[in-house]
Amino acid sequence: MISDVEICNLALSKIGESTINTLTEASVEAQACTLYYPNVRDNLLRQYPWNFTSKSVQLGQAAIDIPENTIWQYLYTYPSDCLRIRKVFENGSYILPVPNDFEIISCSNVKYICCDIYQAYCRYTQQITDPTLFDSCFVDALACKLAMELAVPLTNSSDRLKIAMQLFQTSIATAMMSEAIEGNEQIWPSEHQKATTKYIDARR
Repeated sequence: MISDVEICNLALSKIGESTINTLTEASVEAQACTLYYPNVRDNLLRQYPWNFTSKSVQLGQAAIDIPENTIWQYLYTYPSDCLRIRKVFENGSYILPVPNDFEIISCSNVKYICCDIYQAYCRYTQQITDPTLFDSCFVDALACKLAMELAVPLTNSSDRLKIAMQLFQTSIATAMMSEAIEGNEQIWPSEHQKATTKYIDARR
């Protein structure tokens, strides 16, 4: 099974650097991976509605008085493991073309979701730190993105950075396409583009 160290080693190998045994070792490579890896991972998780990060929950209503209460009817607590809210909706109306208006606000360093939906649900991107849950195509894209971040501090080479960028563009396109078609039934080629577009729009 894939591990954080293995993902970091994939990234290091793409820019021609020495691999590591642990993230806590004293090497320059391990220190750089420890610094960059968590942020690169979370940014990539936020970038696209990956299937393996999708989570839907009923929101818990918050009982506090804030200025936004005069604009929105309901205020809900922000899920603690959420990286990005994709949609706020009523029970049973997720795929219906209903308004998806909501606002994220912060009060006393706590996030809240404001909307006009009673007993609202939300679909969001969950923060996942266990790499064994990552899709294989996502792992490759993550390693390439991490390689981009590591290229300059570790190699100071614009050529290696350029190579890492090219690898990332290819890998992210492959990963996004894989996610877009997963779970779709087989259809005639002439209908494929339209169906894929509708599927992606529905997941946003």
